[in-house]
Order: sequence, then C-alpha cells, then structure tokens
Amino acid sequence: MDDIVLGNVTEFLKHVPPFQFLSEEQLRQLARRIEVHYFPRGSALIRRGERPPNYLWVVVRGGVKKALRTATGEEHIFEVASEGDLVGVLSSVNGLEGQLDDIAIEDTVCYAVPRTVVQELIATEPAVARFFLGAVREWVRTSLTALERREEAGDGSLLLSAPCRSVARQPLLTCTPETSVREAARRMSAERVNSIVVVDAQGGGIGIVTDWDLRERVIALGRALETPVREVMSTPLVTIDADQLLLEALRLMIGRRINHLVVTEEGRPIGMLTAFDLLVQQGTSALSLARAIDRETRTERLAYVLEQAQRQLLPFLLSRGIRASEVAQLVSEINDRVIARVLALLEQELGPPPVPYCWLVFGSEGRREQTIRTDQDNGIVYSDPPAGQEELVRGYFLRLGQWAVERLVALGFPPCPGRYSADNPAWVLPVDEWKRRFRAWMAVPEPQSVLSSLIVFDFRGVHGELALATELRS
Repeated sequence: MDDIVLGNVTEFLKHVPPFQFLSEEQLRQLARRIEVHYFPRGSALIRRGERPPNYLWVVVRGGVKKALRTATGEEHIFEVASEGDLVGVLSSVNGLEGQLDDIAIEDTVCYAVPRTVVQELIATEPAVARFFLGAVREWVRTSLTALERREEAGDGSLLLSAPCRSVARQPLLTCTPETSVREAARRMSAERVNSIVVVDAQGGGIGIVTDWDLRERVIALGRALETPVREVMSTPLVTIDADQLLLEALRLMIGRRINHLVVTEEGRPIGMLTAFDLLVQQGTSALSLARAIDRETRTERLAYVLEQAQRQLLPFLLSRGIRASEVAQLVSEINDRVIARVLALLEQELGPPPVPYCWLVFGSEGRREQTIRTDQDNGIVYSDPPAGQEELVRGYFLRLGQWAVERLVALGFPPCPGRYSADNPAWVLPVDEWKRRFRAWMAVPEPQSVLSSLIVFDFRGVHGELALATELRS
C-alpha cells in the first residue's frame, strides 16, 4: 500500500468508531494490515449459519443490508450499513457463525480488518473493547425492537405497498381540449372534484386543469370563461401505471412538487390520485414533511423536519413492509428538498449567483440509494465565467460550497471523510474544467483516479441549473 493510499485509509478511519480512539501512529500501523475488498451488488459478505468470516469490514462506499429470511421466505431487514459503518462485529468479537445474511445492496467497497487484528485491539485498547461490548448489546436491543415492531404491524398494514389502482378515484373526469373553462369548472363542481383531465380524440391524456389553474390562469388574468381549456391546462401530464406502488406515487409527488397524479392502464388514464389520498393512506406524512421544508425560512429549523422523518416516517414505512430500497428513494427526495432549501436560503444571504450553477451529489446520493443521515458527497459545477471575472465567480461558489456543507453538517448530514464535498475547492469547478478532469481520469486510470471516478461518475443535479449536470453527463 503506497503512502497516498495509506494516508487516505488513515484519514478515513479517524472518523470511524472504534478506530477514532487510536493514535495517529496506531492508525498508520492498522492501515498497513488492512485489505481493500470489493463486493458486487447482491453478493454476500456473511451468510447466516456459515462459519465466521476472517474479517471485520468497514464500508467505504456502497451499502450492506443485514437481514433474516424466515421459513416462509419473508425477509426482515434489521439494518442497512452505509459509509463508515461496520459489518461482521459479532463474528469479530465472539467468533460466532453468521447470525444474519449481510448482502451488498449496491456495488460496495470495504476496508477489511483481519479478525486477528480486531482481537489484538480488544485485548490491548480498553476504549476499543468497550465499544465492541456496547455494539453487541445494541445489536440484541435493535433485533428485539425490530421484531416487536413487526409484530405490532400485523399482516394487513400494507398501506403504501398497495398498488395505485386500489386507491385511485374512478371514473376519471375528462374533457376535450376545446371544452370551455366555464364548462370544465361546471363539471368539476358537479362531481365535487378539484381537477379535470384533458384528453385527445384517442383518449390519451394531454394535460390537466386544476383549481390552481382556474385561479391563477383564468380569474387572476381576467380571461374569458369561454376560453378553451387547452390554453390554460398544465402540461405535460404526470402519470403513473395502475400497478405501481403508492410509495412510487408519493415519490413522484414530492419530486415533481405536484398534488395530482393521473393513474393509467396500458397508457390510458383511468383514475386520479391526489395528495389528500396519500395523506390518508400514510398516517405519517412525507408530503407534509416536504411542504414544511419548502416553507421554512431558517436553516436551523430544518433539523426538526429531518428529525420527524427519522423518528416517525422511516420506522413507519419499514414496519408496513416497504422495502428498504424503496424507502431510500423517498429519503433521497426529502434530502434533495432539504439541500435545495439550504442553498436557496444561502443565495439570499450571499446574493444571486454571478453565473448559473448546479449543485451535484455523488455516490449513493447520486444513485438515490441513501439513508436519512448518509454522509455528504457533493460538488458544484458552474457556467464558464466571462473573461476577467474568473476569480470573482470562483470566490462566490467557494463560499457557497463551504457554507452549504457547514449548514448540512449542522442538520445532521456527516461530512465526507474523503473530502468529496463542496467545501473542498477540488470539487467546485466550471463546466469545462469538470470535463477536462473526467477525460484525464479515463485516459490515465491510476488508483486515485479510479476511486474518484467510482464516486463522482454517479452524479446528478439537485438544485440550480440542472442543464449543466445534463451537459456534463453527455
């Protein structure tokens, strides 16, 4: 292991319990004995009932679910280990056979600490010994709590794991593009609904008219009531297949910031889902959390919204049988809202950005495979500045990146141990410089370049001029 890689391993472990209790020299000695293991998505680190592995793994990139499959084939997920978490604690401490199936939920890179090294640390470092003893106790407590929650949920509480057709309001109220605003409003009033879907001659949906459209695009602008609805409808029509889960409908509503979703079957509209329908189904509301984020005017108060998500929403969804991967998609939408709100508030403090920019997220954030407290992997891409203004423009975005990362840390999003974040000037660049860097990584695949590309190439835009992310991807 060369000095650069050794330094990266040491720096990473400084932030990972129980290795954070070791001195700098002890960490360097430990790093020399560590191996790097790669697990493709779906591969097993540990299988229940099999002999104990020879390693304790520290997740560097990716994620590992710790699950138990019952005799009926039902899977119970106890925990998802992400960046900085440990896998194989029980086996390392007590030499026990696998108690759960530990499976990579995405392509995963781990630092592998030999079990003999773990045993040496337990024998010689009291702080490390206390940590592992506490970890065993916590595993027992978490396992019992998960089983109790599953028992309380019962067999009928599927809620958001039900298909959209089970909740969609049918039959769907429709009209043609030439229908007048007056007639559309009359039908909506007669049916006691707040939307009507505009369909073409073949019955395909092409738009929607809601109470909002009537208020903002007709009354507020003084349009005539005989105006055809094609002139005031909202487009494009956002739809979801009838067999998709309600959880996906919820994710779409949060991501698109809409209150109506048209349910289709074989491409044809058959029913309507509204935000109210999902609020009733949820019991604990992700939609209300998303709206609270958008209304918040103080960054520090966003912490309360995230606490609600962590303490109420996520346990509620998991206890109702929603798969961890689906919950992660919803978590990503909520986290995206928080990031966008933090940046919008910072723009008010710093003033408008001097050129268009886009906030990028990398790694598990970029793949929408994250937990509520995943560490930050982010950067900024901005338009190439006018000649002579390079330093001014760069100074603005360096401050924005620094302050945004600090605000997100204060909200509970841990900093990236590897500094793949926007408070590092290396990840705040104009679009042409990003392109040159990508080309260099691909031209000379050195170890650090490969690691960086594994993290960064999963990027997506979250806030700002999203076209910059699209340009970078192309």
